[in-house]
Amino acid sequence: GKGKTARRYFTTPEIVKIRCDIHAWMSAFIAVERHPFHAVTGDDGSFALKGLPAGTYAVEAWQERLGTQNQTVTVADGGTATIDFTFHAAKSP
Repeated sequence: GKGKTARRYFTTPEIVKIRCDIHAWMSAFIAVERHPFHAVTGDDGSFALKGLPAGTYAVEAWQERLGTQNQTVTVADGGTATIDFTFHAAKSP
């Protein structure tokens, strides 16, 4: 209802789907992580993870219908790195 709020706390890393019980087309996803490094892509598909310390990282990209992809990237101290993910829609039979 209007003006109602509810607090929920998540402790296990996972993707949580939230849906509206009244409007079937309304839904959202919450990514629960143990770290602060995550991003939502822009309209052009770009993303940035800012403030990463130097190191080698496993990066996972997730799309609700097309699944996940994983890649490894190394970031130098004070440097930047580029990583590209490409998702392909499933072809109809």
